[in-house]
Amino acid sequence: MAGKAGKSGGKRTGAGRKKKEPRNFSAEVKEAVLKAAERLRKEYGIPVEEAILKLLYEDGIQDTVKVGIAKWYSDVLVAKESEKTITHKGETGPEIYLPKMREDPAKIIPIKGGKSD
Repeated sequence: MAGKAGKSGGKRTGAGRKKKEPRNFSAEVKEAVLKAAERLRKEYGIPVEEAILKLLYEDGIQDTVKVGIAKWYSDVLVAKESEKTITHKGETGPEIYLPKMREDPAKIIPIKGGKSD
């Protein structure tokens, strides 16, 4: 099979769902948005969060536009947490349970009963 290097998804080249890459905005973009929001706050007297929420409650705006505004705001300005807190209890590994010791299986045990001569 040719083209294994460009594989993503299924068994065949180009098969399967493509992996969606997360969109990350740089610190410069976030800083520019915050500066613009501060200028607009001074000009109109309300913070950008309040203006966005007002747009979400407007009747004349399409729902898809409202969703786009809210998604853009959360993508750019809301920090995404990616850290995990792992607690270590001090255990060194999984516990191993061994079966209980039985008597020596090579030992001959006489069976009582049966025919007697």
